[in-house]
Amino acid sequence: MSDAPRSEAELSTTAFHEAGHAVVGVRYGFALLSASVVPDPVSHGRCQWGDALTGLKGIEVYAAAFQSVESFRSARNLGPDTTTELQSDDERVWLIALELAPGGDLEAAQHTIILPAHERVAGYFESDDFRRGVEAVADALLQRGTLTGHEVAAIVAGKGTESPS
Repeated sequence: MSDAPRSEAELSTTAFHEAGHAVVGVRYGFALLSASVVPDPVSHGRCQWGDALTGLKGIEVYAAAFQSVESFRSARNLGPDTTTELQSDDERVWLIALELAPGGDLEAAQHTIILPAHERVAGYFESDDFRRGVEAVADALLQRGTLTGHEVAAIVAGKGTESPS
């Protein structure tokens, strides 16, 4: 990634992208180690997981990043989610879906696994509670740069940004 400073819109877009992953993953019980908007040599931000994101729930965790940015785009003046992370997420979704699809059929993977997963995730964003959780995590990422998995879980549970003791 470039060392050039990011615009407020780019940073906010990254925060909502990572918050989407984090909130869906935590709600599904995946072990989130951290979520960050601090860039590194290969990404604008990232979620680090203690276990592999697999199966339909793993697909939904990856799909949540795109849906998060789309859901908050106009309200929070977010830029387009054209990051390399989005491309990487798409690749991961396809790899998981092809493992699940009968005979590794691309069309079956798209129509029976990927599109329904995106629709389910879009439905999550219709819930005000869910949206508040994603927005709170994104705002905490913008304030602090990096959150532990425990901090994200506390935010999602409505307990604020303090680490559980």
